[in-house]
Amino acid sequence: MPNGGGAGAAGGAGVRALVEKPVQAAADDKQDLGDLGSQPAEPFSFSNKRLCERWLDNLFMVLYEDLRVWTIFRAEVAHFKTQHVAYRKTGLEWEILGDLGLRLHHKEEAKEAYQRCLDSTRYSVKPWLKLMEMYAEEGDITRSIQTAIRVSAYQYAEYTEMTYPTQIARAFFKLGQIHGFAKISFTLLSMGLPDPILKIMESYSQYGKVFKVEGYDF
Repeated sequence: MPNGGGAGAAGGAGVRALVEKPVQAAADDKQDLGDLGSQPAEPFSFSNKRLCERWLDNLFMVLYEDLRVWTIFRAEVAHFKTQHVAYRKTGLEWEILGDLGLRLHHKEEAKEAYQRCLDSTRYSVKPWLKLMEMYAEEGDITRSIQTAIRVSAYQYAEYTEMTYPTQIARAFFKLGQIHGFAKISFTLLSMGLPDPILKIMESYSQYGKVFKVEGYDF
């Protein structure tokens, strides 16, 4: 019995020796904490804040600015609606807000902004072009052709975008995938367009038929 007690006591002493805090490590920790405390704290500033790579940090700042402007814009629209007052912007401002809505994937609000831009006297093909692309993605064949006519008028007046496939041709290709090129041709004929304009619009779909893009055979 005495020998067993002595062994237990020796074992307990060995366990206590194992779980005791290392003196040297504790001293090193205190020294490290002292070194950290002696360093002067830098004041917080967005200019010296670096949580990620520079390009990613810039991307977050651009996204933040877009969201900030968009939030202010939607709050103003809601306020004017509750006051039953017309919300007015210049044509350029509506165009910028339309671009902002597309970047943030608010397509319906972007479409509304581009439509409001058309009410102004601003000479710009961009709202017509963006609306044409949106209508083509939605499969709205009538509105796509109507906006495509305006876009082609701008392009022929300025001698731009004359190499196929143009943006109008790509919009027609999207419509062809949904409705087929035959329906596009019939829709053009039913609109009663002047022969020069009809010839221009048919040339866009003719490119798809020649190169046999999807939808050319129905």
